[in-house]
Amino acid sequence: MKKTCEEAQVILAYRWYLGIDLDEKIPHYSDFSKNYTRKYCKEIEVINFKGEKEMKTIFRIIFEKILEEAMGRGFIDATHIYMDSTHIKANANKKK
Repeated sequence: MKKTCEEAQVILAYRWYLGIDLDEKIPHYSDFSKNYTRKYCKEIEVINFKGEKEMKTIFRIIFEKILEEAMGRGFIDATHIYMDSTHIKANANKKK
């Protein structure tokens, strides 16, 4: 977020996308992290497609809506699923 805020000071496309005029000051990056913590991580009660109540964060609700829109428009194809297979060295004794 810090890097994005720094780049928004010099890259006009960022300002245009965010709706920030040239004479406006770019918000400090900590403002975004505070808002994220205060607003988007807050859990609220929602009713799922089965009619059951469950608790979800606002961030998760927004993310699920974006996925739903992308799938509905054919941007996501779930016929093949790939996983990150990064090798992680085990913390184990090879002599046992």
